[in-house]
Amino acid sequence: MKKLIAIVLLVLMGVTLTACATNKSTAPDYSSAAKFEQALNNHTDVTGKTVEFTVNEYITGGFLPYNIHAGDHLNFGSNLKPKEDIKVGQTLEVKVLGASGSGGIWIINYTDLKVVEK
Repeated sequence: MKKLIAIVLLVLMGVTLTACATNKSTAPDYSSAAKFEQALNNHTDVTGKTVEFTVNEYITGGFLPYNIHAGDHLNFGSNLKPKEDIKVGQTLEVKVLGASGSGGIWIINYTDLKVVEK
């Protein structure tokens, strides 16, 4: 009976440690809007990269139905309403699907938006 309890405890500890290991967050590829905007201005391919930024303004119903403005010239745009309640000053992280720019103004398509707790 003691051996059975010991085996069950070892299995539970292994499952717990595995769950903790898989929940580790990774650092974003770009930790600020400024670093991300610099990469865009340098013509760096940012597709598939993650970027963390602070919301300067959240605009709905414009050219981009849901536009999260960050940095100097970044517009994280989507046709789909974010599941999260977006607020000015909030820190967000997204995965970049693509970016296009004209005149130094960037429109970034994204996925996997999440609020970063600081």
